[in-house]
Formats: sequence, C-alpha cells, structure tokens
Amino acid sequence: MDNPATPATPPPIPNSLENLYAAPQSAAEFQPHQAGNMWRLGNLLIATKNTELPPICIKTGAPATIYKTRKLAWHSPWAYLGLLLGLIPFVIVAAIITKRGSLRVGLSAEAAAARNKWIAAGWIGTVAIIAGMVVGAKNLADSDSIPMVIGLGIILLLTWVIIASKKAALMTPKRISETHIFVNGVHPAVLEGFPTWTYPIK
Repeated sequence: MDNPATPATPPPIPNSLENLYAAPQSAAEFQPHQAGNMWRLGNLLIATKNTELPPICIKTGAPATIYKTRKLAWHSPWAYLGLLLGLIPFVIVAAIITKRGSLRVGLSAEAAAARNKWIAAGWIGTVAIIAGMVVGAKNLADSDSIPMVIGLGIILLLTWVIIASKKAALMTPKRISETHIFVNGVHPAVLEGFPTWTYPIK
C-alpha cells in the first residue's frame, strides 16, 4: 500500500505591508499585537493596556525601525470644573480621576528624525522667547510698556509650546478606561489591519 502523499510546504509569505502585522519582538512587560487586543473605530486606535503595536510606523505607515514606549494619561473633561474653585482643587481632582496606560509603538527613521527636530525646536524657541522677554523688559526699564511686553511674551511662549508639543506628539489619548486605551494620531496603514470596534465605550 502506497504511503499518503506528504502535504506540500506552503510558500513563504511575501515581504509585504500585510506581513508587518506579524507579532513583533517585544519587551517582557508588553503583550505583542494579536487578535483580540487591538481595534479601530474611525480614526481611533483602541488597544488593551500594555500592548505592542505592529512594526509599522504610526506616523507614516512605513516599516518601523525604532520602538518607543509611550506612557499615556487621561482624565475626564469634567475635571476642568475644578478650575472654578482654583488651580489647587483642579490639580487634586485631576490627580484622583486620571487613568494611565502604556503602548509600545514603532517609528521609521524619518519620522523619528522629524520628531526630534520638533523637540529641539521647542526647546530652542522656548529659550529664545524667554531671553527676548528678559532683554525687552531690561531695555524698557521704568517704562509702562513692560507689562505689555511680558504679557505678549507669555502668550507667544504658550502658543509656541503648544505647537511644538503637538508636532512632536506621537499620539493623543482620547479616553483611557480601566482596561483599554483610545488614541488618535495613528496612520491609516496601521489602523487598517485591525477589526472594527463594536463594543460600548465605557
């Protein structure tokens, strides 16, 4: 009696973008991407806490070569009502209700370089604006214009810090629950590999 034919060995998976969704090597404290711990909802990425994303750059969709751990924090917008009672009550309320979680994400070399440039620009611009405020106030000694110069400098400083921070940010948490993290700012090429979230958002 003839032996049954040996099953043919399946062909190797081509090195395509889809193959990037294979589980990457991860740090021991992170669970690799697998079915059941990542979803998409519109432009939101939803992941269980302490998950490692696929090795795709979250900013460009290109293969990732650099990996970073992002520790995220979020609190309900209702916490800002504490500002009606003052800064200290707001800080206390926000600290109590803030939820935290971590994700390990991939970046391409180009995306990492662009982010580093914005971080450097943020620091350089901050120092330059503060120095300009000091020099301006010194040159306008005993002048009624000093408060205006300082006020404009503070507005310019805050505006620049916000712009640089947004440009350098990898992702923005929209919500963090006890078990899941909801973030935006992730490239569609990463999101398209995940199933659609169909559960209630709590």
